[in-house]
Amino acid sequence: MLSGLKVLLVGCGGIGGSVAARLAATAATLTLLSSNEKISAQWVEKTVSFNGKALKHWVEPSQIFTSAAQLQGTFDLVLIAVPTPQLESLATDLRHVLRPDSRLICLSNGLGEAHLAKVLGIQQVYGAVVSWGARMPAPGQY
Repeated sequence: MLSGLKVLLVGCGGIGGSVAARLAATAATLTLLSSNEKISAQWVEKTVSFNGKALKHWVEPSQIFTSAAQLQGTFDLVLIAVPTPQLESLATDLRHVLRPDSRLICLSNGLGEAHLAKVLGIQQVYGAVVSWGARMPAPGQY
């Protein structure tokens, strides 16, 4: 289902990092964006763990970024897991990696879709309800 898709995951805290750990094992081409340099370093150094175990599948270090300005190319799917107050600014920063047919799924709490749609338009933005909990007791430990 994800084969051949270029996926950008923004935010690698508890929810985003857990999703990234699962997506790394799929056929999607996964790119990570985390402004937290400690978290990004854990992914680059391949020291991330999920449920106490090291990952078996990794994101290429060249596909891990700390700033939206570093991103090149466009993405088919963008998953966003950052706090709601950051969404409008983030949407502005991500414009250069979006095509008209790119889709954004907001995993943030607090009806973040409206914040993204305010900047990008409603056509590209999809909501999601994360019905499970996750935590990150230390950078890269999910």
